[in-house]
Amino acid sequence: MSIMSISKLPPGFFFITRTLVYKIGLTVLKKKCREFGIPRWPHRKIKSLDRLIHELQDIGQQQKDDEVAVAVLTKRQEKLKEERESIERKPFMEIQTDTKKFR
Repeated sequence: MSIMSISKLPPGFFFITRTLVYKIGLTVLKKKCREFGIPRWPHRKIKSLDRLIHELQDIGQQQKDDEVAVAVLTKRQEKLKEERESIERKPFMEIQTDTKKFR
């Protein structure tokens, strides 16, 4: 069996549902992840970043009168989105230290 590259994984690969995991088996899923060089499933990292992005959007809606605050929040959102995309491309990446402190 040849090792596929992570770039060939279908979009949404890291959002596999529990039902699907039970159908294919957790052991099989883990073996496939190891084949791709993914030591841990990045789903929780991605969900955490999504939650932070959503929270910043909510805060931005509340602070829309303060242009400076909105600019800072927008910049942070963009950094979080870039980090999320990086983790989807390289699932073995850790969340950045700045983001960990921000949480």
